[in-house]
Amino acid sequence: MLKNYRGRFPFKLATTSYIYPDEIVPNIIRLGPFFDEIELVLFESEKPESIPDPGVIDRLVELSKLHQVGFNIHLPLDVSLGDERDHVRIHGTSIMKTVMERTLPLNPSVYTLHLDFINPPTPFLPRNSVPMSLRGSETTKAISKGIRNREIATLSSFARNDKKGIKVQSLTEGEEESLQERDIEAWQQRVSQSLTEILDFGIEAKRISIETLGYPFEWVEDVVKEFGLSICIDIGHVLTHGYDPRHYLETYLPRTSIVHLHGVHNGLDHLGIESLPEPELDLILSSLRHYHGIVSIEVFSINELKSSLSILEEKWIQD
Repeated sequence: MLKNYRGRFPFKLATTSYIYPDEIVPNIIRLGPFFDEIELVLFESEKPESIPDPGVIDRLVELSKLHQVGFNIHLPLDVSLGDERDHVRIHGTSIMKTVMERTLPLNPSVYTLHLDFINPPTPFLPRNSVPMSLRGSETTKAISKGIRNREIATLSSFARNDKKGIKVQSLTEGEEESLQERDIEAWQQRVSQSLTEILDFGIEAKRISIETLGYPFEWVEDVVKEFGLSICIDIGHVLTHGYDPRHYLETYLPRTSIVHLHGVHNGLDHLGIESLPEPELDLILSSLRHYHGIVSIEVFSINELKSSLSILEEKWIQD
């Protein structure tokens, strides 16, 4: 049995809508009474049932009022807003606007968006897989591996940024040792065009958070500032890709509307936070002491949610 964690932290505590192996509504019924918000994880867009229909939205509105629980939306991962092909970007912006329009009655606090680098992400679910809403606790590793592979696939190489410029470590043989600055600039321009289209829909810019992914966030930082967007710091992504969590928290937390908190181990993320090295976990929780945004425990099973909540509560009291 979960405890009621609402109002117990300076931030709003959330978790995902895929904790139990069931559809979204049953998850909200079981989770809503215990959290400030639920992250509606709408990872897929290609199947008609992937985006909640008006009947489901009406039911979610009822549950929000009943449990006094809010929602934030994780926008689909299977589209690209920075692709080199016009029709791919147009399709991507159309999907994002459709999801936003459909979920507007929920009055989401924030919409979290992936700006994948250059090419569209490869689907991370097998062709014969069941929808994510039907997946259970045994699939957490598969989900984590799939998301990780999808992120790697969007990078032509694994990049780092230092004072001398962008340094790149090749992922596969035959890849170039460096990414040309013009390639990144062209991608930034394409992303900006897509964001302009999305914001024309009327969503307040700061209600769209850009998530930290596999590339250095500096690549997209100017775009975020230009449009007045907010940031989603995904702790697992920061650690998995070898970035400095202290730098990310000190630099970006003031502009962060939502933090995705989950553990990492041996290249897998979206695990319980007990998987985080203790120094990093202490740093993260210390940084969140005066944070008033949303912290979503971004796991996909009840066992990993319970273990994460236990660690969070224990560490918070100790400190």
